[in-house]
Amino acid sequence: MATKLADVNPLDYHIWGVMLEHYKTFPPKPKNTDGLKEVLQLIWDKLSQVLNVANHLSYVKRCKP
Repeated sequence: MATKLADVNPLDYHIWGVMLEHYKTFPPKPKNTDGLKEVLQLIWDKLSQVLNVANHLSYVKRCKP
């Protein structure tokens, strides 16, 4: 049965790609599922900070006359 992916946000794919690139550089690699969850949370937290700054700068730029 084919899956319908029309409702998947393209930004989701971008975020997962960015997270994968960060994961590839993360030493050491986790040995179990709990370790993987911790690493992914660390990466997400770091990305969240970067995305918040980028969004803020974009907003400020758009507000300038």
